[in-house]
Amino acid sequence: MNTKTNILQAAVWLFLKYGYNSVSVSDIAQRAKVSKGGLYHYFSSKQSLAEAVVDSYMQQNYLRIKSSIDSQQNTSEQLRAVFQHLKTDTNIWAGATPDDVSGDPSAVPRFLYEVAKNNESLRNRISESYERVIHDLETALDSGKQRGYVRKDVDCNHFALTYFSMYRGLMSLWAFNPSIDIDGKARRMAEDLWPLVKA
Repeated sequence: MNTKTNILQAAVWLFLKYGYNSVSVSDIAQRAKVSKGGLYHYFSSKQSLAEAVVDSYMQQNYLRIKSSIDSQQNTSEQLRAVFQHLKTDTNIWAGATPDDVSGDPSAVPRFLYEVAKNNESLRNRISESYERVIHDLETALDSGKQRGYVRKDVDCNHFALTYFSMYRGLMSLWAFNPSIDIDGKARRMAEDLWPLVKA
């Protein structure tokens, strides 16, 4: 593992365990086993390091969802594939997550909110990542129209936005109540929504 990746993983571990505001650059350097100067060689500040962590997370999350959509031929399966990421969404940083945080659905949303709430640029980048997923869903629905899976009168952009909003809403529900059957709810939601657009 190279030094930059090591620093990123150390930051992820500390941010998720203790929260962004409770972690210092010294804490990150110590966990990564580098000097503060070595850390600053790659990242100009704790904020720039947190932004790199968020950018990495959003990119990996987007690529996983896109890959799932692209791997399915049937539009209903493409839509269902999005919900399969509810659990993997929290485990993108495999190996860099503290044992007592791994699988905690509230850890990632808490961190994202904490680091982005006062950073307009970062909020915009998160929003752009979400918009890309919505665009890919819209493209899948448009393709489904052309192949006869989706009704011609469906507003694909509106449905894609609605669908993704329900996905994020289910993520939030799970974050506040990790004991719910997230897989069952995701499967049921996908099954209930598909008839609304099915040709």
